[in-house]
Amino acid sequence: MEAGSNSIRATWTPSPQAEGYEVYYIGGNALPGTSPVLVEGGDAAEARIPDLEDDTTYYVWVTAYNDVGISKNSLVKSCTTYTGEKSLRTFSIGDIPGIINEADKTIQILVHFSTNLAQVSTIITLSPQATVSPGSGTAVDFSQGPVEFTVTAQNGTTQVYTVTVTKKGKASLTLAWQPNEGFTDAGTGAFTTADLVLAKGGPTSTADIDLQGSFTVYEWYVDNSLQGRGTPDGAADTPEVHLDAQDYLVGSHRLDLIAYDAAGIPYSKGLNFEVEN
Repeated sequence: MEAGSNSIRATWTPSPQAEGYEVYYIGGNALPGTSPVLVEGGDAAEARIPDLEDDTTYYVWVTAYNDVGISKNSLVKSCTTYTGEKSLRTFSIGDIPGIINEADKTIQILVHFSTNLAQVSTIITLSPQATVSPGSGTAVDFSQGPVEFTVTAQNGTTQVYTVTVTKKGKASLTLAWQPNEGFTDAGTGAFTTADLVLAKGGPTSTADIDLQGSFTVYEWYVDNSLQGRGTPDGAADTPEVHLDAQDYLVGSHRLDLIAYDAAGIPYSKGLNFEVEN
């Protein structure tokens, strides 16, 4: 037997004494007593069972008949029709996951500002038996705007997801820590001074990094773990990042700052800092 979209193709070896065949099936909405598919001609060797349910297992058997009577049932064979499921389960670029909105079939993903949007390699997982175009691992050009990804189910039906990839901007921030060690970023996304060094138990065991610029909310992470969130106005939420050597192991660490402007667009900046005994 061979499955198809909403149908099954049943085959058998013709009987030389047969004048025709009756093909019976059960499964899904095909309850006992379902009328068989009638096939005339003793040399017939196949029949199509139509109007079946997607992704459903059916049990099929055949009898032969002539003017004498009807044969015994053949062996019962099972076959599962094609599935119509066509969902895009996960979508990511590197280790950055996209946000999938199943209601309107859109995906949003925010990537680092250094990403080349003309050559983006995606990682996609799908519902079973489905395929997608462009395929997972294919280099896709997002530099001209959103890209449509078409998911095709096993039964041939399709679903389109619209994917938008946005780069983080370069931070429009002025950062300063400790007297005479501040700087203004020139738009390169990198610090222009030496990396910060903190010493456990010493006079430089802590550092307060002041944030200045046109942003509404900021977040800061150490080694990819969220440490705090604040706003640039209000006594309780001054735009400052506090680092304490006692909070971190000896060695190298990564501080990342993300600030959001009034339009909600994020900007990022990072620096390495060392913790010594």
